[in-house]
Amino acid sequence: MKSERPLVALERDAPPCVRETRRFGDGAPVLFGSVGLDGRVKASSPAWSRVLGYHPAELRNRPLHELLPLRVHAAVSLVKRLMDTTTLGPMGFQLRCKDGGEKRFVLHRRYDAETRQMYFAGEEIS
Repeated sequence: MKSERPLVALERDAPPCVRETRRFGDGAPVLFGSVGLDGRVKASSPAWSRVLGYHPAELRNRPLHELLPLRVHAAVSLVKRLMDTTTLGPMGFQLRCKDGGEKRFVLHRRYDAETRQMYFAGEEIS
């Protein structure tokens, strides 16, 4: 007997509200995700594949500054501003596409102290 794929089991066992949220997020052109206080991507929606060309598995635990089309020092500084839990208003920035192109986004953020992650929704504005 073939065992069930782990993601299929996770989807089946998820509470109904989580499954509904995933269904909405999976088809949306908005980049949903979370970044830990260490600046690494913890989760990303399927829109990252459609909009930027990165599969969510490629992004997991990747430093967010690697996706910014800036020199390392400037990119790290921008990620620090992005992760600032005291100023959570919308923020504009550019992301590098997997094919080398760039797209501009406005990012809406929310910090969750329990998980110590910044959750965000990024909408393309370019």
